[in-house]
Amino acid sequence: MLAQRREPPGLPHVQREDVPAAPPTPKELISKYTTLLVLDEAELGKDLAARVVEQQGVMLAHGVFDNLRTTDRDDVAEELVRSAGSRLRDVDEGLRIRLIREMLDTVVDEDAERQVTAVWLSFENQGTLGRVITNHRALWDLAFSQCKPLSDHFAAYTAAFRMDILKAAGIYLEENRKLTEQAAKEIGLNLGGTPDAASPEQADLHLTEVRRAAKVVTQLQALTEELRLVPVGYRNTPELQQKLSADAQTDAEAYQALTQPPPEQLRRYGQPDFFDPLRRPGYPPTGMDQPEMAQWTEVESHHSKMQSMIASYARAYPAVHASIMQGGVGELAAATDAGKARALLEGTLGKTLEAIAESRTRLGTGITHYDLVPIQEQLFTNTLAAPATASVNWQEPLYSALGHIDLDKQKAEEFWTQLGLNMVSAFALIAAPFTGGLTAALLVGAGLGIGAGTAAASWNRYLQLRPLETAAIADELSFVQKGVVDGALLEATFATVGVFLDALGVHAGMKQAGGVDRAKALADLHATIEAQEAAAQARMRMQSQGLKDAAGTAAGAAVAIGAHELEDAMPEPDLQVSAGGLQIDLPPAEASVQPSAMGPKSVQRQPNKQLAAATAAMAVIDSGDLPPHWGDRFELTVLASVLRGEVDGMSGITYAFRAQHNTRGHGIDIIAVGSDGKGKLKLWQIECKWVGGESRFERNLGGSRAGIQTGAEWTRDNFVKWWAVASQDHRRELLIAVKAANGGHAVDAATLTKLIADAEVIIAAPLGAGAAGLMRKIWGTMGALTRFGGRTMRYREIPPM
Repeated sequence: MLAQRREPPGLPHVQREDVPAAPPTPKELISKYTTLLVLDEAELGKDLAARVVEQQGVMLAHGVFDNLRTTDRDDVAEELVRSAGSRLRDVDEGLRIRLIREMLDTVVDEDAERQVTAVWLSFENQGTLGRVITNHRALWDLAFSQCKPLSDHFAAYTAAFRMDILKAAGIYLEENRKLTEQAAKEIGLNLGGTPDAASPEQADLHLTEVRRAAKVVTQLQALTEELRLVPVGYRNTPELQQKLSADAQTDAEAYQALTQPPPEQLRRYGQPDFFDPLRRPGYPPTGMDQPEMAQWTEVESHHSKMQSMIASYARAYPAVHASIMQGGVGELAAATDAGKARALLEGTLGKTLEAIAESRTRLGTGITHYDLVPIQEQLFTNTLAAPATASVNWQEPLYSALGHIDLDKQKAEEFWTQLGLNMVSAFALIAAPFTGGLTAALLVGAGLGIGAGTAAASWNRYLQLRPLETAAIADELSFVQKGVVDGALLEATFATVGVFLDALGVHAGMKQAGGVDRAKALADLHATIEAQEAAAQARMRMQSQGLKDAAGTAAGAAVAIGAHELEDAMPEPDLQVSAGGLQIDLPPAEASVQPSAMGPKSVQRQPNKQLAAATAAMAVIDSGDLPPHWGDRFELTVLASVLRGEVDGMSGITYAFRAQHNTRGHGIDIIAVGSDGKGKLKLWQIECKWVGGESRFERNLGGSRAGIQTGAEWTRDNFVKWWAVASQDHRRELLIAVKAANGGHAVDAATLTKLIADAEVIIAAPLGAGAAGLMRKIWGTMGALTRFGGRTMRYREIPPM
């Protein structure tokens, strides 16, 4: 027994106040509620509840459960939950999870079911149930299977999930039935639906549109197949691995050799790997490969653009969509007359309607919600296509978790085999309307031969394709509207991919012949687009103005196409680009002069040294004995106008220079540094297009292996080349100018390269070039680059000086 502490004599006794009693240990608390070896589980549970709802004693509670006998833990947990009542949400999350585990770690009676449910619902009240389910999925599944109150509480959501999927599928089938019947009527076929029908003239014109669209699609498909001939690296084969690791002495050396192999060994032992949009090569190119290789990402960007164009045609023309899905678009394009084409489409559209009807009868029975993976994914990503809607937002964590739990009960079946269809065709009918949604993924799948065997295709394959849907198809890339084709965009992309393939020489010894074939294909494509647009415009005018006027329009369009004068008949557009989107306004046809883009501007701060140098250089050209180099002279004119602050839309210019990187004048014509209206750093890229009798410069945007001139990759490539050959003084001057315009904040070379690649682009031409009809191809390419590259582009005309 410890001796009682005595105070020294003569000192008064001091009473200590406000000193809280030390909390009990877990064993002390258990002992407090134990009498004759019998634990009062109810009282212990109430004691713990009083502590933990105040966010106190959490570790004490865990310690108590650690020290309790297994047979007592569930009862104490039940009483704790019951006593906490509505304040369960205030209890530590980890402790609540433990309470659920303790109550489920034995026979679960009705009272335990109610208390387990109460804990889960406390998370729902906090809005965190979805996250908690995701983090503790196995525990949720166990509780859901053993606690009827819990499953009953969420039964309505499970039913809603199933209903939303089947309802969307039914809506999609109905929409596609209407679209198919309407597509038939537009070309003079009656396959059901409303009694309204197109006149014979209208039907013929629309059939011409569809046939032309089919020809464009087949050319685009052929080009995507050529991309599969591009080598993008080396295959990772067992033989290559054996060669690479042959000299390794340790596992670490072998790992190093396999993950970072010497380039010369790859070139010596590796087998070329060709482009596959769903699979990257085992090893990327080394940069010195023979034959020359391209980066997978570069080829994929071309591939996705081509697929987006095919998908845009499919969206605009359901007859073309159906032909692609059934593998008959090539036959349609090759049809020699309208009668044969109409007969082909009658069979194609009729087969589509039959498949839709049979799918509707099987929906909910032979085809269950478990089978409709595409629509499941649409629910989870909130991307249902109109007019389908969801009852709740299945993106929310709770609803998403409940949906995924339901899907785990049964795996999807390949229902399309019952319909005599391949997977791609089945998806096209039931997974979204023809005019939107899954078009891109389906068409990519068709291009990959995904439907070659009905039994071999799998839902996992679809899930691989789905990211391509959002990557390749965006609304701004839907360049085909009903009756309107953005021919410039299509032609520019076709030309870009052709240049890319020629640069790589994917045909080896047939490189030159391949280039000639693509040039002919491009010419054919151009004529096809013209014919399609003319037919579309005639059909649209027929619908709005009446048959008499339209007949003359159609005849006039045919004459224009035959003479290849359709372009010249159109008024010149006044180009304006804003917020990354190209806007074209057609001025009155009688306008004879393109208005100057330069208005009366106040003179801004002038970099006098640079301006003086530009002026002196122009004087040298003007006084020379030899014929002047007009393109060079015009670039200096534009540079001087920029430095004087005369170019509309360019404010606060503090520095501008010509960024050619070789003696032949290759590179960026002008880079300008300044500030926007808010005083923030802004850069411009200016490309000058001189047109005149003595000009040696083409009236279009050129290009290189890096892409079309003014494209982000082309700009980046040429700036890097300029930086490599520029003097230290020129580099320093540029960095100083950028720092000054950036509020005193310096940027490094890598950041500057990105800023210039993303900078606003201005195409500068002599005054009157647009009115003279000399800039049409450049305007078309600007539209293509704007839509694909997202860069802001403007067109400005500069007067001589």
